[in-house]
Amino acid sequence: MCLCNTETKKKILILGGASAQVPLIRTAQELGYYVVLCDYTSTNPGIFIADKHYQENFRDSEKVLEIARKEGVGGVISNSEAAVPIVAYVAQTLGLTGSTVESVKKLNSKIGFRELQVQAGVFAPKHIVTSSFEEAVEKVKELAFPIIIKPCRSSGSRGTEKIDDYETFLTFNEKWHNCSLYSLNKKVVFEEFVEMPSLDNIIDGDIFVMNDTIIWDGLFSSKRSSSAPMLPMTQTYPIILTPEELEEVKDTVTKIIRTAGITFGEFNIELYYGKNHELFCIEINGRQGGNGIPEMIRKHCGINMYKLLVTTVMGDNSYLEEILSQKREYRFVSRHPVFSRVHGTYQGVELSPEIKPFVTRVEDFFQRGQLARPGEMARDKVALVDLEFETREQQLYYVNIIEDHIKPVIMEVENDQ
Repeated sequence: MCLCNTETKKKILILGGASAQVPLIRTAQELGYYVVLCDYTSTNPGIFIADKHYQENFRDSEKVLEIARKEGVGGVISNSEAAVPIVAYVAQTLGLTGSTVESVKKLNSKIGFRELQVQAGVFAPKHIVTSSFEEAVEKVKELAFPIIIKPCRSSGSRGTEKIDDYETFLTFNEKWHNCSLYSLNKKVVFEEFVEMPSLDNIIDGDIFVMNDTIIWDGLFSSKRSSSAPMLPMTQTYPIILTPEELEEVKDTVTKIIRTAGITFGEFNIELYYGKNHELFCIEINGRQGGNGIPEMIRKHCGINMYKLLVTTVMGDNSYLEEILSQKREYRFVSRHPVFSRVHGTYQGVELSPEIKPFVTRVEDFFQRGQLARPGEMARDKVALVDLEFETREQQLYYVNIIEDHIKPVIMEVENDQ
């Protein structure tokens, strides 16, 4: 814990002290800010490095507001999706930098986001929201199959499943309830499935919004696996789009952001082109992307998204102005999450001799001998592998066959569950 003179340092409030928030805490301290942390645990890594820790639930908006007032903070941030509405509430109440509560709520709800797309005049699939399986049995008849079932308010791909026909849907009673458990409001959304002609080019990444300015350098292409199409897989920077497609992406996202009333923050976006080349924005999350996206953006183009978020929320726009004025140099980098396809114990990652020269880093998320299961959610990854290539052609060649060259080593065991 830092022992520093709080009289000479501006204070920043960060919600959440998990590993995802550690880079925000360290960046704020490196920039000379005094970090006040709100995290209900006594074990998360962030609490051991923050300057001051309040062991409180950061979802309690009034408690967090009380802490912010008591400490006299100059800004409040988080990259936890659950904390985003609270960040907005505190910032709006105290007149600090941030988007309004109403604007972030429009992004945070799956059903609210679809309604927002309609208001913005961009493509949105037909959808319904249900509070019980019995209600869903009747309402789902309004939709054309296949459909997607997803929690109304949640982050990531938790609880998301594709259902091909009505007869299959009728067997989903238990899965409806499981899906509702991932939803903060216990409601479940059903929407018509927008067919993806290819699993090789999902439009993904982080953008940064400051009033009328949007920074787009954090966009990348995401490859999905045919065996687990709901899981985000290989990240490829820079994004694989024609200039015309990139402009359409920017136009669509800008319309949604402006219609929602968003004026500040880093946002994780996900889109793809349907089989009729309709551009479908799956979601815009009011947080930094997972799987180390800010780190990959820095490797790709040099922008430090942690620094950008911390400085601007504290009213310092010097780094933002520096970014806007500099000419960017882009590097051909990729990140590949590794998932097990079977139940078994993790023994490491096997890299082919051909791919090894391009590997810059391997990070294990499982210990040797730890039981792994087939990947269903992003958190099931057993490792991350970072790569850097000399040319675009070289990068695209290997990304297209990445699972032939990077494989988890799993000692298979019988699944008792």
